[in-house]
Amino acid sequence: MKLSKHEFRRECHYTLTMIQTRRMLMEKTISNREYWRMDRKMKMKYKPVSDGLILEYNLTNSQERASMQREQEGQHVDRKTD
Repeated sequence: MKLSKHEFRRECHYTLTMIQTRRMLMEKTISNREYWRMDRKMKMKYKPVSDGLILEYNLTNSQERASMQREQEGQHVDRKTD
């Protein structure tokens, strides 16, 4: 899929914003509810072409990989989510 410059910018702005928001969620600075509220607002604002699916897929996989790596290192991993 080829994106116009405008579409690419919207996608980048959305992704960068949500990466930072996800970091705040992981640091427990914000709640799950606040995260999803921000996600909705940013989708309305930036209208990402992917509708955030690429970002959500990458975040889910990276979180799972990090959990697996901690388990391999012998660290306790609590897989419960809010």
